[in-house]
Amino acid sequence: EDDPQKRQPDISKAKKILGWKPLVSLETGLKNTIRYFEQRFL
Repeated sequence: EDDPQKRQPDISKAKKILGWKPLVSLETGLKNTIRYFEQRFL
């Protein structure tokens, strides 16, 4: 299939064109997401 096994999003266009930057780091965002799902579903 065409579904990639590993995804590598690139935010460089959003940074360059929109002047956008993430408010939280990837690590913090993942921790927050995991915590949310643990509290909500476990």
